[in-house]
Order: sequence, then C-alpha cells, then structure tokens
Amino acid sequence: MGVIKDLPDSIRRQAVLDINDNVTSNYSSSPSTPSRPQFIAGETISAKDLLAIGTDGKVYKASSLASNNKQVFAIAYSGGISGSTIETYNQGETIQYDTTFNIGKTVFLSSAGTPTTNYNYTVGNLYQRIGIAINSNSFVIKIEESKEMT
Repeated sequence: MGVIKDLPDSIRRQAVLDINDNVTSNYSSSPSTPSRPQFIAGETISAKDLLAIGTDGKVYKASSLASNNKQVFAIAYSGGISGSTIETYNQGETIQYDTTFNIGKTVFLSSAGTPTTNYNYTVGNLYQRIGIAINSNSFVIKIEESKEMT
C-alpha cells in the first residue's frame, strides 16, 4: 500500500488519508481558471481591446498614434462602460481574434489600436510588441515596453 510520501509533489499536497489509511486525492488534471487582474474602465471597453493605463489609474483603449500615444499594458478579457470593472488576460495566455496574422511573426500594436503582424513604421508613433502569432488568428500574449519611432 502506498503512502503519501510516495506520491508526486503535485498530488501529495492535495492528498488525504481516509479512516482506513487509504490515500485519496483532490487532484484534478484539468487546469484551474486563472485569476484575472481587474481595473476600472475610463471609457467604454470591449473584450479583446488593447488597454493602456491612464494617469487617473483607469484603463483606456491603447493607441500607437503620435497624437495619442498610449502603450499597451493589458488586453481586456471582459468589456464594460466607463466606471465598470474590466478583467484582463494574463501574460502567456493565448487570445483569438477575427483577424489574420502571419504565423510565427511578432504581433504589434497597430496605428488603429488593434493587434497586427504588419507593423507600419511612422515617425512619432509607438512601436510595441504584444505577442507572437501561433496560427492565423491567435497569438500568445507577451507585452513588451513601447518605443517612440524616430
């Protein structure tokens, strides 16, 4: 008969002994739902919008345009109106869009404030990588620091 110390760490932490010293486990092979960072919307936000943080600590739609540079810091998981709570995706998660990406290419913040694999270099605009395309309509989120194009 096995004992708890013989179980793998991932199961042992959740294992319990019943009254007859039989090992049972609360272990499940299905992943748990990730916790989602939450922020207050400063404007109406839709799910999958690329988000910037405002000086008031609220979230707004990101933009790479020189006239309105707002770097991406998160991607909206849920949407809502101004003042509502917005949940965001975590780094490393995969997100799917109704757009076409070039597989294996870097995904950037576009001048339209949307994700793209076809970055358009324009002086004054932001250049920001936000992920890697893993198929024609999905990418893995990896948000990096932005740079202003000169």
